[in-house]
Amino acid sequence: MPQVKLLQQEFELEVQATRITLERLSDAKLAWKPHSRSLSMGELANHIVNLFSWFEATLRQDELDLAPAEDAPARPIGRNREEILSLFDRNAAQARELLAQADEDHLQAPWKLLQGGQELFTLPRGLVLRRFVLNHLIHHRGQLTVYLRMNDLPVPAIYGPSADEPGVG
Repeated sequence: MPQVKLLQQEFELEVQATRITLERLSDAKLAWKPHSRSLSMGELANHIVNLFSWFEATLRQDELDLAPAEDAPARPIGRNREEILSLFDRNAAQARELLAQADEDHLQAPWKLLQGGQELFTLPRGLVLRRFVLNHLIHHRGQLTVYLRMNDLPVPAIYGPSADEPGVG
């Protein structure tokens, strides 16, 4: 099976699991943090939602410089559960559309990540999407499930049953 088809299938599974996780958010708990150096639950949820912008950066550009541009537009932020879910749906749909336009040659083409003009790495686009986008999303979604547990909010079954959904998964 072509890499692009596998990536699309993985994308759909992770989008579904991520949306289910975000649905468990409570507006009353969005400001909660497990530690003073941690993101709040709302900040973490918004970070997850905005990770989908990396699909555009990876598929439409040859490189990305992490040094903040003075004129770079601010990412939209959801202030409550419904706004977060709405942004998630919009960003996931855009990423899905971009991925549908990708082909094998484009996924094999090199892509660079820079910091202030200094190259951090060059990898094939397909690997960037898997490792630095999807795996990054999965990592932060895992953090969010811990936040849910610590706030007695139900943790969804994602890769198998959870204590809250023992028969699901």
